[in-house]
Parts: sequence; C-alpha cells; structure tokens
Amino acid sequence: HAGLLGVRDETLAWVKTQPRLKLIAEPEYLNVCVQVLPPEGRIPAAGWSLRVRDRLKEDNLSMVNYSTTAEGITFLRLILAHPQTNFGTVQQILQWALEVR
Repeated sequence: HAGLLGVRDETLAWVKTQPRLKLIAEPEYLNVCVQVLPPEGRIPAAGWSLRVRDRLKEDNLSMVNYSTTAEGITFLRLILAHPQTNFGTVQQILQWALEVR
C-alpha cells in the first residue's frame, strides 16, 4: 500500500492548494474526506458536496461516497484502496467536482 499512501499524500497536498476544497480531517489511512465549497452566490456550503456527488453520478463521471458531519456538513469520501488508483484519477474527480454549478 505504499503507492496508495503516496497517492493520498499527493491528493492532500493538492487539496490544500484549492480554495474551494476543504479537508474535513487529516486522514488516518486511505480515506480522504473533502468538502466541496459552492461557487460564489450558490446554495449554502453545508449541502453543496451532496449536490456535487449527485451530479458526478448523474453525469456518469464518478461514483463517489459521501457522509455528513455531526454539524450537518456533507463531504465527499474518497477511499483510495484500489491498487490501480493514481493521483491523476483522483485529481480529475475533484476537478469535475469543482466544475459543478
């Protein structure tokens, strides 16, 4: 799993450079939890990640899991467990997430 840890670390570094992506918590292993913040003027941030998740699924771009914090904030749960997962794939999914309007 050393390769997947590298993918996780690259993903974390990239997420931290994106103003509309917010890391929910530092991952303990291969589960990266990211809130997607809405573009300016859109619906409240708390539910935006669920809208993004649904749109990615509807558009047949990606099937991403999600969850909700105790405070009601939805976020994407990226589980980086497949051995062929690479940073480019994860970055593409998050880029599509940022394009949802």
